[in-house]
Amino acid sequence: MKWTRFPVNRLALLLVFGSLGSAWAQSETAPRTAAVIAGIEGTVRIERAGVSSALKARLGDRLRTGDVVRAGGDSAVTIFFSGGHIVRVPAGSRLEIVMDPGSPPPGSRVARMSDRLLTVVEEGLWVLSDPRGDILLGAMRGDARVASPPHLLLSPRRETLTGTQPTFFWTSAEMQVRVVIATDGGVVWQSDAVSGSTLAYPAQAPTLRPGGTYRWWIETTSHDRLASPERFDVPTAELIADFAAFESELETLVSTGGIGPVKTLLRCAFYHGTGAWSPLLETSLELRDPGYDSHDSFAARTTALARRKMGLTEAEARQFVDVRSE
Repeated sequence: MKWTRFPVNRLALLLVFGSLGSAWAQSETAPRTAAVIAGIEGTVRIERAGVSSALKARLGDRLRTGDVVRAGGDSAVTIFFSGGHIVRVPAGSRLEIVMDPGSPPPGSRVARMSDRLLTVVEEGLWVLSDPRGDILLGAMRGDARVASPPHLLLSPRRETLTGTQPTFFWTSAEMQVRVVIATDGGVVWQSDAVSGSTLAYPAQAPTLRPGGTYRWWIETTSHDRLASPERFDVPTAELIADFAAFESELETLVSTGGIGPVKTLLRCAFYHGTGAWSPLLETSLELRDPGYDSHDSFAARTTALARRKMGLTEAEARQFVDVRSE
């Protein structure tokens, strides 16, 4: 599915305080996704043309041109707009999205992401906020497995790292094992014998090549493999710089714009856009909202997408989270 991006200078955000009586915005085109609900405090409603009653806003909901977002007296909402603007709507206010030229009014909290990182964030956010996002990926045969193998490589799996020094996670072998990293050309590193189910790649080990593809597995001290190898990609130097720039920019946005609720959601979007499935799965669990913990919630869709990209069943994904939290 192809998403159309609106130029930022065509979006006028009308923030109206007090009176809630106003007309709908009109557009010459059919409604299209223009923004995403990125943070909610309290109860927020969405008025939408053709819908008889206001919708209860949920994290990750897509907003169309012509929608009106209303924050109650004890509520607030943060909205990410196509083009990178992030707007926080305070309590007792209404935000209407129209297609006329304009700019956010004085008094509203506005921040903007840089163009360098915006493409990656929007690509991830539009997919993750799609109600059909977990369907688009299709079911994995792994979901039908009755039981996991006795030794399962949990992370990294079929993904891009966020740096050059991975941390390896596997289900406990209840014995001493070695972690082995290889390329098509052969083994490039193997660890000393370790106990437990996690190992950080040591700083003194050979540097993994940025942009390179590797496989890893665990084996006994007598070199018998205990699990099938899993692939991971080391990010390019440019992508490593982007990861660092994104985290730095995100901290700046949060500290200066009062948009704390958007932080975790944008991380999920960036991890998806870069193919970093392990941190996507772990971060998606921070978005859990007991009020919306259903199969169609943003958090549930994001979790399902990440684990399927990794080829994990729901039970295996829980093992992944348990091991990483130890």
